[in-house]
Amino acid sequence: WSGPGVLAPKLVDGHRKIGRRMFNTHLRWEMMPKHARARYIYVCRDGRDACCSFFHHLSSQRTKAGDRYVFEGSFADFHEKWVAG
Repeated sequence: WSGPGVLAPKLVDGHRKIGRRMFNTHLRWEMMPKHARARYIYVCRDGRDACCSFFHHLSSQRTKAGDRYVFEGSFADFHEKWVAG
């Protein structure tokens, strides 16, 4: 990563070598590299769906030690933390 709006040189070289003309990312729009000739499709997910999905993801994902789940609690607990940021 080379900073906001700039792809790392390694990625640029890799895309050039394979002729890649598109990619997907989880970057925020303001962090996306921009180019005058590029066309963009920007998809935003409904926050309610994202919250529910992330709760299930973290509730079934084990920690590196494998001794517990990343999030152990109710959806209400998770949602409260989600809203708080």
